[in-house]
Amino acid sequence: MNRKELSLPIRVFVRLIAAVLIFLIITAGILWFKGYSFTVGKLYFADRGTYLITETDTAFLVFDASREENLFEQYSNGDKVLLIHGVIRETYPMTTDGVYIIVLEKGDGSYKPDDDVVGLDKPDAEIEFKVQYIRTDGYHEGIKYPIVKIIRSVDELNNYYEANKALYNLEGYDDGPKGFLAAIDKYDDAYFKNQILIIVLLEEGSGSNRHKVNKITLLDDETLLINIERIIPEIGTCDMAQWHILIEPKAEVNVADESEITVIIDTGME
Repeated sequence: MNRKELSLPIRVFVRLIAAVLIFLIITAGILWFKGYSFTVGKLYFADRGTYLITETDTAFLVFDASREENLFEQYSNGDKVLLIHGVIRETYPMTTDGVYIIVLEKGDGSYKPDDDVVGLDKPDAEIEFKVQYIRTDGYHEGIKYPIVKIIRSVDELNNYYEANKALYNLEGYDDGPKGFLAAIDKYDDAYFKNQILIIVLLEEGSGSNRHKVNKITLLDDETLLINIERIIPEIGTCDMAQWHILIEPKAEVNVADESEITVIIDTGME
């Protein structure tokens, strides 16, 4: 009995499946040879970089290692993709080099990972604060500004005053409603029970310059970033000036020492 031949559409389908299988085997071999692997997950674009959030709620940071260096150009938050990448480095956060992306499902751009995703850096958080600006002139060569000092108790504040009263005008006041002594009177034992005081000491080339603390940010490494705006008038005096800026972060904000505080001075014009 003669064997029935497969119909043309079926033969085409079988050959197509065979070709796809061969392609996948060859591709897998190339990936294995080059040390690449692939992972399925969702893209998440953050300030630090682009993350892949896997289906097991694990995140790793993806560096663009594509030939054209435009790996993420056409994608948005929440796109479900198959990412071809190199070795996943056991750092924190975990990182890898992405070389190619295959889109499996488009997202709507509003995707935000769950809080319990492993390896995802916490976003930087602005913290509330109060501030006093006290001009305390006292020019001295060889002092590098800004100077940052953390005060944790009344005794530490008194010690700071004793150590610096001969260097700066801490008893009187210049260009302000009150001087240093009057300004620090509010910081008692009750204040220091759950708050710290941050003193930022600045020097200005003109006594006309003023300041504004724009924001304080708690970074993901638990350090503080203080952004201070230097306000320069169109016409200023030629005298030097030193300022004590007394910053009161909200309760429970704390850092180990002054090395964990960074001050950035931005210049603005009146």
